[in-house]
Amino acid sequence: MRRRVEPPGDNAEGADLGFDPEPFQEKLLRSKSERILLLTHRQAGKSTATAALGIHTALSEPGSLILVVSRSQTQANE
Repeated sequence: MRRRVEPPGDNAEGADLGFDPEPFQEKLLRSKSERILLLTHRQAGKSTATAALGIHTALSEPGSLILVVSRSQTQANE
């Protein structure tokens, strides 16, 4: 059974992410920080975790601005 992660400030049961988050992903998803810097190895699950965080923010905070940036167009296309 997958774990549910409760986003910051959310009193609901939590969100079924469709995957079991790694410890760093769970910490990211629970963070109340305005800005976050991730320094991890390749294929760690950064995109998955940040996508989940972005979707949660978009759904829970109408009108919020969510930016996803990349160093190059090639990386953005992935």
